[in-house]
Amino acid sequence: MQYSGKHCIVTGGSGFIGQNLVRTLIREGAIVHVIDNFSYGASRSAIHADAYIYPGDVIYEESFTQLPDREYTYLFHFAGPSSVIFFNKNPHTCMYETIVGLVRAMDYCSKHSIKLIFPSSGSVYAGIKPPHTEQSVLNIKAINTYAETKYYLEHLQYLYRFHCDSLALRIFAGYGESEGHKHDAASVVYSFCKTMRAGERPVIFGDGTQSRDFIYITDLVDTILNLSHTCQERLVNIGSGTSISFKNLVDTINAHMGTSIQPLYVRKPRMYLETTKADTSLLHHYFHKSLTPIEHGIEQILSHG
Repeated sequence: MQYSGKHCIVTGGSGFIGQNLVRTLIREGAIVHVIDNFSYGASRSAIHADAYIYPGDVIYEESFTQLPDREYTYLFHFAGPSSVIFFNKNPHTCMYETIVGLVRAMDYCSKHSIKLIFPSSGSVYAGIKPPHTEQSVLNIKAINTYAETKYYLEHLQYLYRFHCDSLALRIFAGYGESEGHKHDAASVVYSFCKTMRAGERPVIFGDGTQSRDFIYITDLVDTILNLSHTCQERLVNIGSGTSISFKNLVDTINAHMGTSIQPLYVRKPRMYLETTKADTSLLHHYFHKSLTPIEHGIEQILSHG
């Protein structure tokens, strides 16, 4: 097995993607070392019991140098604010944590010859007609602060290209049943399921025709781990290659629950992301697994979320 016996680092191991990465890596036989200050993720108890946990903030070099002297194969850097919700509330702090955190991770990986895997975002494609390819010319004027920061991370990756072996992942909208700790920063799928299961009307900005490319958490993690050791690129989309409107999402959840809850439509905010749909041609060159249909993902959330 690719990860069996290998030492891997996961920053942000209590986060939505992080805790699922840790769990899967351990199941694959990896020895996992987690750095986390639990600012954005769940509690320490959400991390698999077999992981080694080192409390620390990734903006400080000491958080990495406290790690034991081992031969690490991969560093999965998923620490920091992961939603436009956080960036809207505190943009300067979020930008600083995101950028400096990646610089620290790149410096550490450069010194120790570790491959770095980190998330960019499908949000960088705002204002561009889908499907969105890795070669698309981005419309910087159309993207929000969160996406702009992620775009800057890709520039940092380029600057470090001779010093750090790295893979940037333009992740589209991940979702799944373990998002409870994210509260208002949870995915639209999870939020709508939770709201409608409580008998309440989900809030939709605009008329509901906006759409997203959603990818289920197990597919997302499997893709990350596969690409980490197979991909020869520096930048890859991770999405389902399909897109569903918010109105159709509500209809699908209603169909599963046997209800007819109508959404509450409100004014759309400025710099709103209208549509995401990944071109997955490059992804499928390396990863060939069939992905979870949105209907099954919704069923899992309603059953276990």
